[in-house]
Amino acid sequence: MNFLKPQTLERLSQFVDIEILDVMRERKDKFISKLFDKKLELLLTDEDDQLQRCIFCDSLYSSNTNLICTKNPDYFIDLHGRLMCSHIADCDFDVSKFVRYVKERYRVSWRELYWKIWAFNYTER
Repeated sequence: MNFLKPQTLERLSQFVDIEILDVMRERKDKFISKLFDKKLELLLTDEDDQLQRCIFCDSLYSSNTNLICTKNPDYFIDLHGRLMCSHIADCDFDVSKFVRYVKERYRVSWRELYWKIWAFNYTER
């Protein structure tokens, strides 16, 4: 699939609906995997759903969640008497390196990796 330019592949991934892409199958799984790779890039570059890592507990979280970090030393009590502390993003965390590491380490397909990260982003809300 080297005959397609990366810009063409990116534009094509913007137009192909993810449900249709998920149903599509090909024998050697080259073209669809590249489309899932580009779809994952688009998902991770979305400003509303950025994947981040906490500097205290090293857990991953989406930027639109309000999960409590249990290892953050800066606890405070809110107006309702609840103990609160929040995740603090690691500025050195590179999402693309993390995705490549997971892909190589666990040998998952781009399809499976896309759906796992999508589910993580949208079920954590």
